[in-house]
Amino acid sequence: MQNFSTKPTVDSAVEMFSKDTLGRNTEIARFVNLLDAIDSSCTIALNGEWGSGKTFFVKQTKLVLDCYNEHSDIGDEHRKKVQDRNIECTKNYATVYYDAWANDNAEDPVLSLVYNILKSNRNLITKLNKGEDFSSIVDIAASIIDVCGTNVSGLIKKLKEASQPHGSTGQDESVQEKVKKIIDSLTEQGNRLVIFIDELDRCNPTYAIRLLERIKHYFDDERVIFVFSVNLEQLQHTVRGYYGAGLDATGYLDKFFDLRISLGHLDYDAYLRCRFQDRLSDTPFDITCIQSIKYFNLAIRQIERYMTLTQIVNHLQYSPCATLSDTNLRHDVMKYFAPVAIALSISDLELFREFVSGKRLDILQSVLKMPNPFSSKIPNEMKIQEIYKQVFKPDSRTSKELKSIISLLHPNCDYSFQ
Repeated sequence: MQNFSTKPTVDSAVEMFSKDTLGRNTEIARFVNLLDAIDSSCTIALNGEWGSGKTFFVKQTKLVLDCYNEHSDIGDEHRKKVQDRNIECTKNYATVYYDAWANDNAEDPVLSLVYNILKSNRNLITKLNKGEDFSSIVDIAASIIDVCGTNVSGLIKKLKEASQPHGSTGQDESVQEKVKKIIDSLTEQGNRLVIFIDELDRCNPTYAIRLLERIKHYFDDERVIFVFSVNLEQLQHTVRGYYGAGLDATGYLDKFFDLRISLGHLDYDAYLRCRFQDRLSDTPFDITCIQSIKYFNLAIRQIERYMTLTQIVNHLQYSPCATLSDTNLRHDVMKYFAPVAIALSISDLELFREFVSGKRLDILQSVLKMPNPFSSKIPNEMKIQEIYKQVFKPDSRTSKELKSIISLLHPNCDYSFQ
């Protein structure tokens, strides 16, 4: 069984950027223009719903900045593919990507972030290994890790001691000096440093708040831009979960974010054409799948799961051993009901239960009435109503069959597709 999910690796980011698979290259170009226009310290909140493609957006933006920086270690083939898209980038940027959720078990957010900065910038590690005067910032890695053969466990203890919340003013300044030296080194590779912080809204509240507040304290430098890719609504819940329900979470976050930018809606046609062109056709089943994706406004992560699930049940409409005796009704169930029911099972479980209980004909009608170039292949409203009554009449074997199909445990579900 093929899993359609795409991991945001460098290779996949390059491939999807070169083809503009997500239809967001124009937005990426505008975002790079925005970064070019910033001349001081700035913290940006890139707002989007979960699964909307924020991680791909920031990784592709980072990719563009890296490809226009001659000091980055991006490969020549990737560099050419990205530069062929002719995005204007007027400054050199050193970049860092930090997955906050993957690190929210760390004891100290600043240590964790600085360690990731070190780990992702080999030029800085090379300086450390050559014995240049960077001994005061080797304290960044976790005690269990050697970076490029340099054991970094020794100084991390000192940095932890210096960064304790109740430490003295002198200790606090010591940590800031260490961070400043890292920024000094990184900005030798570019005019400015852009740090992308991803998945903060998924972190446990204590870690998320500490990261925000300590970054504001230790990384306040006019050469640094922070880009937080977040679901701001969820992050507000996180803030209230930490400080209490009565807190003005919007006002609190305004202390940290200078700019709030909302990620635009996905270009469904471009995305489906590029990602699933060999899977989607003009059959009624595929048309209903496309209509369902658009109607329920499925996010990228949901679409990839949806495509996997619909492929499992797709061939049942043609299967001679399907248990429904009425062939025409079986086809109708598979072509129209199954795609809508699967989309509902992903997007709204309450509506899903109502739909498979025969209570939401209106949802099916609304999905099928959406404009599409193959509308002649979709039955009219009266025909849909007639089919719906047949499927959900009392003691209907068909409705039970539909639930069995959607459960993905039907005897004729196909798990072997590639």
